[in-house]
Amino acid sequence: MIARHDSLPHRRTPAHPLRVGLIGFGKTGGSLVRLADQRDDIDVTWVVRRTAGAAGPGEADHPPVFSTSNTCARWLFANHPVDAVIDFSSPTGLEFYGDAAAAAGASIVNAVSAVERDAHTRFRRWSSRTRVLWSPNITLGINVMMLLAQTLRAVDPCADIEIVEEHFRGKRETSGTALRLADSLGVAAEAVKSVRAGGIVGTHEVIFGSDHQTVRLRHESISREAFADGALFAARQLQGRPNGLYRMEDLLVPYVDAVRYPGALTA
Repeated sequence: MIARHDSLPHRRTPAHPLRVGLIGFGKTGGSLVRLADQRDDIDVTWVVRRTAGAAGPGEADHPPVFSTSNTCARWLFANHPVDAVIDFSSPTGLEFYGDAAAAAGASIVNAVSAVERDAHTRFRRWSSRTRVLWSPNITLGINVMMLLAQTLRAVDPCADIEIVEEHFRGKRETSGTALRLADSLGVAAEAVKSVRAGGIVGTHEVIFGSDHQTVRLRHESISREAFADGALFAARQLQGRPNGLYRMEDLLVPYVDAVRYPGALTA
């Protein structure tokens, strides 16, 4: 069972920027660097990718770039310490940094949509030494939608539920986010409807149908910055929390509670 940690998030600007190490320098990784560059509370200290090189995707000015082929992860954490690692690489990316990050006490934010079968065993092991979060879709909007969908399911357990996911034409497999939504709502995986067309980044819709009303929850990712923004939110929110295995819901629930209990979040 995943531990729940109910400490409230802190919204004040920290005295020192959060030092972040980035694993993976593709389109989303490049978006994260650009977003972090616009913020005073985040410092991307280094980037790791499979191949060495000075230039990132569309980045003329960026942090030092290291290669997994000629860099030792323990050396990297010892000589260029960070507070958190954000992974946008591949299912096997965590093999490079996981043990070293846990040993260094750096938070692990894994935002890879599909991970290896043994990854969850590793996440649990690392969570005894640091804070670990894995989210197949780390956008803030989709995770808020998940909370709302579970609430509607509890309020009207007899409602019919349909889940529809839309992605670019080249995506063959069913969306992991849609499957996670289905599992949380008691919907069979094979009941998820998939649409593939053009260059759709990602759209998910949950339809609740009852005899007298229909409720639709819909989330659409317009750009990859949505994923980068969610990962930075997670890294910031994990800082200072107890070691453990976290979900995005754990980080968002205090904000939901703040709506119910105004004043719960300090200014």
